[in-house]
Amino acid sequence: MPRGGVVNPFEIAGNRVEPGTTARLEIPVMRLVTQGEISIPVVVVHGERPGPRLWLSAALHGDELN
Repeated sequence: MPRGGVVNPFEIAGNRVEPGTTARLEIPVMRLVTQGEISIPVVVVHGERPGPRLWLSAALHGDELN
């Protein structure tokens, strides 16, 4: 993969993450009948240059992945 070049910002759940920055986001996934919101915490580390990518995911219970 070529190094260098233009890296565009990420747009994730209405949040803009600029190249060379780290953002802590909450992605809303549902609203309870009590109107409380359930969200997934996400940390995005956006590199300054194009290159390899890494995705990490974690869960406490196997059913959370289904």
